[in-house]
Amino acid sequence: MSGTPKKGSHFVSCDKCSSIIARKDTAIHDNQCPPSKTDWSHSYIKEEVLHSTIEPYSCQDLPKNITERNTHDMVFLSLSALQICQIAIGDRVLISSKNGAIVRVAWPLTDKTITSVCLTRRTIETTKIEGAVEVKKFAVALPEAKEIEVELVAKHKLQMSSQLQVLMRCQYEKKAVCVGNRLSLPFYGKNLVFKVTKITEEKEENTRESQDLEDVFENLSLQENPEVFYETLYSTKWVIVKGLEDKPSRKFQSDINLAKIGGYHELIDQLKDIMNNHLLQKATSLKGLQTTKAILLHGVEGVGKSSITSAILSEYGVNVFSINTTNIISRFIEKPEAYIQDIFADAKKETPSIILIEEIDSLCPKKSRDYDKNILGTLIKELNDLQKSDAPTLVWSTATNPNLMHPLLRRRGRIDREFEVPTPTPQMRREILNKLTSELPHALTTEDIDQIAFVTHGFVAADLKGLCSQAVTSAMKRHGEEGH
Repeated sequence: MSGTPKKGSHFVSCDKCSSIIARKDTAIHDNQCPPSKTDWSHSYIKEEVLHSTIEPYSCQDLPKNITERNTHDMVFLSLSALQICQIAIGDRVLISSKNGAIVRVAWPLTDKTITSVCLTRRTIETTKIEGAVEVKKFAVALPEAKEIEVELVAKHKLQMSSQLQVLMRCQYEKKAVCVGNRLSLPFYGKNLVFKVTKITEEKEENTRESQDLEDVFENLSLQENPEVFYETLYSTKWVIVKGLEDKPSRKFQSDINLAKIGGYHELIDQLKDIMNNHLLQKATSLKGLQTTKAILLHGVEGVGKSSITSAILSEYGVNVFSINTTNIISRFIEKPEAYIQDIFADAKKETPSIILIEEIDSLCPKKSRDYDKNILGTLIKELNDLQKSDAPTLVWSTATNPNLMHPLLRRRGRIDREFEVPTPTPQMRREILNKLTSELPHALTTEDIDQIAFVTHGFVAADLKGLCSQAVTSAMKRHGEEGH
């Protein structure tokens, strides 16, 4: 029979089996004392181990210093459960289930029951840790991982890239992983899932090969823990062994080509001259001379910077290494300086190449914080080193307002060639409209298009495209009404 709870306590200690249970589960426990170690019907704590079931965590009311991305590395437990299990906030916690085990960081929970164990929905979907689980403090000195082999858990194939390598190293630095763990990585709008198949230690180079998880856990209770965890470092090498195309390519691919770009022929010719003279075969005759190694394409929002960039890079077919400005600004990448250094190093190895930095005015603003200053310093150093190098590598940056960029980037020998994508004139708007309407069935005359181009003062390419889309929608609606 369970002991009598202390006044105000949410827990009850059982005198028979020494389990600690929630007061609401007293009646259930009395009928099932001692509780099963493998298939319990109510949550309990015994010997500082919490036996419970996984619940999804809702990312609400997070502290200011905790981002939603951080929550995927956490397990959320009540303060009472943390205290009884001798787990401090921020301690590593081992979570074991029939599908394997993972390690997460403990964080207090206030809006669930006292025996709740919560993981984010993405963590549950990725790791497949669900149902009955054991949770206990994980105070183990881990061997360091030198190399980790993973395979992509997906039907489609993936092209390997240095950016993917860097993102893996940034996201999974100082994490505890074991063979069989499933890891997720946001990558260009997709959530990639990988399974760890092999880990090589840093010192002894011992490896632990992947085994069939069903065989591993067939005769094991939830209390047994056959997994060997390793500490990942930024220097840990990540290798994707399956799901890769036979000949990975970094060639830029886009549905936009130069034939679809209207109104900017002179600008495009100037940009092509840069590509021809400083990136391709003609660059060999310029060795030893100080040539342009970085350019800036700037213009107002929607004017066509990205379209022109995509069309030119796609036509030339050079290797393109993108610095993801959004991920750096949102602090998704924990070590942006190392990330930038790796991108530049890889680009100089696989030439001819382009280093693409979009929205550089947001990445290195004139009014810099300490975080921005470190990024600025790293980028300046890499630009200086690139200028001294004979590698046919070009930095292609874009900005909405170059005056908001840090002026140190615009000095001679850094980003020293600037090209404006101007708001189109009536003649340019006519050329853009001709390109946009060439792929649409219409009855517009040349005079009609001239008139539209004339009255759309201040419209940029994106505005004109939106105008055409709206016209198509209106025409379809009108046609449908006439059909009735």
